[in-house]
Amino acid sequence: AIGKATSTVTVSCPTAAQTYTGSAIEPCTATVTGANLNLTVTPTYGNNVNVGTATASYTFVADANHTGSTDSKTFAIASATWRLSGFYQPVTMTTGATPIYNTAKGGSTVPLKFNIYAGGVEQKLTSAVKAFRVMSGACTGQSYEDPVDVVSTGGTSLRYDATGAQFVQN
Repeated sequence: AIGKATSTVTVSCPTAAQTYTGSAIEPCTATVTGANLNLTVTPTYGNNVNVGTATASYTFVADANHTGSTDSKTFAIASATWRLSGFYQPVTMTTGATPIYNTAKGGSTVPLKFNIYAGGVEQKLTSAVKAFRVMSGACTGQSYEDPVDVVSTGGTSLRYDATGAQFVQN
């Protein structure tokens, strides 16, 4: 009797961490080799969306001429660089060398409008915002009078405005 030839599955994944995108990341390749057997196949992935360790695997099921085989590899998904865009009107941001100072009447509501990106992926969940912090700036010849509180007004809270495609805090 003639025995089956062995098969070998080889899964290859990059050693460099992949950057989080919010979507499934599939950077690996897989091949199946053996006597008169040379296939390029698509691996199956697990845990390949969020930051952490992901897996890629492939199982070749035995056929009439070859034994079955399997292989699995891991790869890392790393956090993306986060970037803030904004604040938008009615707040004016400094863009050049000359600072811009925004003023508001005491007790006024000033909505903060902005976007957050993780890598190139816009974040739309309020859980992406940890906190707001007010910092005073140094104004030559001016005195700092009252602290500024960041509070929600009118029964509102931080939200993502899908129509304006931005976060709003007021």
